[in-house]
Amino acid sequence: MLKRLEFMSPTWIAMAREQILRALDGKDLSTIRFTLCEEFTNPPEHLKPSGAQTIGFYVRLGDGQVEVGDRPTTDADCTIISDYGDALSVARDPEATAADPAVMAERMAAGSLKIIGDPSAAPAVLTELNIHKLLAPHTA
Repeated sequence: MLKRLEFMSPTWIAMAREQILRALDGKDLSTIRFTLCEEFTNPPEHLKPSGAQTIGFYVRLGDGQVEVGDRPTTDADCTIISDYGDALSVARDPEATAADPAVMAERMAAGSLKIIGDPSAAPAVLTELNIHKLLAPHTA
């Protein structure tokens, strides 16, 4: 049985980093430069770093390296911004259709999702990884 961790807690970020690095180990990343960021508004107070209003993480591919950061970044190629509560229900469900374009359009129309940049510009190595399905089984 997998241990489930509080979404976006420091232990969840450490797990996400480990899972993403493991999944991308051995992949040819030498020519890829891309940063994907997820940012969450209205998070629980205990998850907010001092002075922060939002929380999040990013996956940066560049120079053959992978970096998984523990905060939103302003220089991402694609940033997905959503309400923490809305994201939590999706983050826990490995079968959630979060990336389905029709579902994303509905969430954007409802104001619960904002996308900055072009998600279709993500390299195949990231889209094939399916970070959501990788991390959902570990998310409480």
